[in-house]
Amino acid sequence: MNCTNASSPGSVAYIKALNVLSNADEYDMNMIVTPGITVANHSSIINKAIEVAEDRGDCFVVADPVIQGYSVDSAISAISDSGIDSNYVATYWPWVKILDTDKNKPVWVPPSVVIPRVIAYNDSVAYEWFAPAGLNRGGVSEAVDIELKLNQANRNDLYENKINAIATFPNQGVCIWGQKTLQAKPSALDRINVRRLMITLKKFIASSSRYLVFENNTTTTRQRFLNIVTPYLETVKSRQGLYAFRVIMDETNNTPDVIDRNIMYGQIFLQPAKAAEFIILDFNILPTGATFTNA
Repeated sequence: MNCTNASSPGSVAYIKALNVLSNADEYDMNMIVTPGITVANHSSIINKAIEVAEDRGDCFVVADPVIQGYSVDSAISAISDSGIDSNYVATYWPWVKILDTDKNKPVWVPPSVVIPRVIAYNDSVAYEWFAPAGLNRGGVSEAVDIELKLNQANRNDLYENKINAIATFPNQGVCIWGQKTLQAKPSALDRINVRRLMITLKKFIASSSRYLVFENNTTTTRQRFLNIVTPYLETVKSRQGLYAFRVIMDETNNTPDVIDRNIMYGQIFLQPAKAAEFIILDFNILPTGATFTNA
């Protein structure tokens, strides 16, 4: 399919398909992937996919930075030159080799082919608010090789530039080593696990509260909302998704003027749990006979 530029038939078809998927009432989804469509070569399609995810607010984009054959510096340049600034998208690199079971031979594929399976595995053994990365949940089990074996300096360079490395470790195989989004400003939302936490919470609360639309804005109705949301957030907290939360929907934010405008207003304050991406240990050598003061 020809996706050479924004007006090419393939690009037009992609944009049309993404416009269809923008209807959140009609299509329930939580991820957009476009294998073979890269940030470097197909910016109009990638930007449209991000726009759809942001407008819907309930799905996440996995975008490939470059085609096969690029270097670390070229992959970094592709992302930095793109100008993308969104926490609804993440990129991974390099390409991986997997077994094509139909042809029974290995083939090279872009990262977006294997990342959805990693994320699905993460959600099956943990929850959406856990990082789909590392040796516990980030393994790319179907990968038999990667395009470029990255050393620690390579991985650090990629991560500093918001590209999540696909790495190999002795006796561990291929795994994802990073979980940054493409948001430029440092915040909790520059991490995939926090963005996916927010997507999960928003999706649950939106689907639950739709049954309160057109109900009378009374204390009873507002309490029904609290009875739905508070236990759910307590469950998320107990499952390590939140440090703390607070939900307010009462007469303090549903003042007479708000009620007269036919609005029921609620506020949800969250402290999302953060992943430990770096572990720093201090080793102290003590002389023989020294005591441990805190023992």
